[in-house]
Amino acid sequence: MITPKAVLMVKPWDFSYSEDSAKSNAFQKDLSVLGDVSQIAIKEYEQAINKIEAAGIEVLSFEERSKIEVKDAVFPNNWIGFHPDGKVILYPMMHESRRNERNIKVLDLLTDKGHKVNELIDLSKLEDIGHFLEGTGSMVIDYKSKVAYACISPRTHIETFNEACEILGLIPFSFHANDLNGIPIYHTNVILTITEKLAIVCLECIDNTVERMMLKKKFEATGLEIIEINFKQVEQFCGNAFEVKNKKGESHLICSTSAWNAFSKDQKALIEKFHSPLSIDITTIETIGGGSARCMVAGLYF
Repeated sequence: MITPKAVLMVKPWDFSYSEDSAKSNAFQKDLSVLGDVSQIAIKEYEQAINKIEAAGIEVLSFEERSKIEVKDAVFPNNWIGFHPDGKVILYPMMHESRRNERNIKVLDLLTDKGHKVNELIDLSKLEDIGHFLEGTGSMVIDYKSKVAYACISPRTHIETFNEACEILGLIPFSFHANDLNGIPIYHTNVILTITEKLAIVCLECIDNTVERMMLKKKFEATGLEIIEINFKQVEQFCGNAFEVKNKKGESHLICSTSAWNAFSKDQKALIEKFHSPLSIDITTIETIGGGSARCMVAGLYF
């Protein structure tokens, strides 16, 4: 299976602005003037699940509340990755506060729902030497062509990326991407989405013309149609989408409402050629947390 038919999501009990995470995530906005936003986030989360399930997609919602405050727990794909061959990888996280999000009890939820784990691989020990790789935030994987893409940043160490690719039998393709202020893009999945048919990518974030050309040629060589988004669309999280198939095998592209509204008419038409758009209203989560729909779902392939 190269496209998941189920997703894991984690309830945002303690959701709020994380100053620690914001040090390397320029997309976060401090809206502390709103007061306690956790209840707003929980409501957005529950409405998102309802909409995803209504499309016939299985959602495993992990709702055990941590004894330690975990502000960004709603983004589980950074610390855990589920891969088509049954491997589960625990990934090394940059910010110490986010490491508290790890809870392998999610594996009990998987097995209870009939998802069998073949192997658990723990790379989190690499945090001790400062080698970080924040799961499928750092890597965007094309399982059809067996290629993994990563923009190198403080949260994405090239040696750890190459090691993960070797474990998963993937060809690594790394590059560099910056925002308009020259700051490295913190996660690859903010500027790149890959489906079975499409590559939604912000090429203007890649300053090196050779890297930009090579990336584009790689997409073309692997048979992907390219939807090129600009940085304004990146800020609306157009690059942070995720393909999931429902129980009937129908393809859906999960994204936020802000992302869907920011796509052009022609871009929407090309997406709808291959996928049914499934937009979820997570305005509070993506504005304060600096991550969007793709960050909220960990795809289940087994």
